[in-house]
Amino acid sequence: MSVTAQTFETTSGEGDNTRIHYVMMSGGRKLGEGDCVIDGRLTAEDIETIRTFLAANGGFRPDEAGVPDLIERMPLSWTPAGDEVHTITKISYTNSRPTAGSLDAAQFAYCFEELQASRSLAM
Repeated sequence: MSVTAQTFETTSGEGDNTRIHYVMMSGGRKLGEGDCVIDGRLTAEDIETIRTFLAANGGFRPDEAGVPDLIERMPLSWTPAGDEVHTITKISYTNSRPTAGSLDAAQFAYCFEELQASRSLAM
């Protein structure tokens, strides 16, 4: 079964680190967005792996990818619907410092490789 890769913006350029911009969606509506800077640069191959994973799975779980969960930024009065999903909207390079506690680029890409492999085995 062929899967079309997920579309998100990538911006090449200078910078030793990678900025991941991602959103949390529910029912086709954007509920929140955030950025995480990871140490090092993702390769073109890493980005394609991430695109393929997102297309096959409709998004990712922040705890599995090592990025902050946007649900934690929601007001206390908010009630989750249960269909919330996080997805990447942009990957770019930056000289900004990595987000405290974030993974490095190799670890971030590896998470998506391992998740894809484990989900393939479960099917």
